[in-house]
Amino acid sequence: MHLKRTLAFLFALFLALGYSSGIQADGLKKKAVVFDFEIADTSGEGELPEHPARIQLVTQLLKDLLVEQGDFEIVSTEPAKELIQKRHPLRKCNGCESKIAFQLGGDYAFLGRIQKVSTLIMAVAISVTDAHQNVPVRAVRVGIRGDTDESWTRGVRYIIRNKLNIDNL
Repeated sequence: MHLKRTLAFLFALFLALGYSSGIQADGLKKKAVVFDFEIADTSGEGELPEHPARIQLVTQLLKDLLVEQGDFEIVSTEPAKELIQKRHPLRKCNGCESKIAFQLGGDYAFLGRIQKVSTLIMAVAISVTDAHQNVPVRAVRVGIRGDTDESWTRGVRYIIRNKLNIDNL
């Protein structure tokens, strides 16, 4: 009887440790819903013609890095495209990104933002929300210099590798 309790305790402990370290007990990958980056332009200079392509570049980079660096499966936002457009910008929808991610079957909602203060002074921010509990779990921001593909991608890479701590989601 004592052996059964010990084994049951060890099994429960194993599951708890696995869960707390970001490993799902069922062996499945965590499902990430990555929304397109948004621009918050406070510069008064306006968006550049290359911004839409740059947004797609960093959004895809974030998806690729999540798969590469973490144990994530990317969930398509395509089924909720109309709702996402209706609620745009998601950074101002009071947490609706979490609800949309949950409806899409995601475990986490990733929302990126580029803050443009001027052509020289910018920032990349990424927030992560637990879609099941509808609670924020990470919010990270890093300053970048320059409005270029290189500066935007460097900012995203830096956040994923040094700040976001995705292994512990």
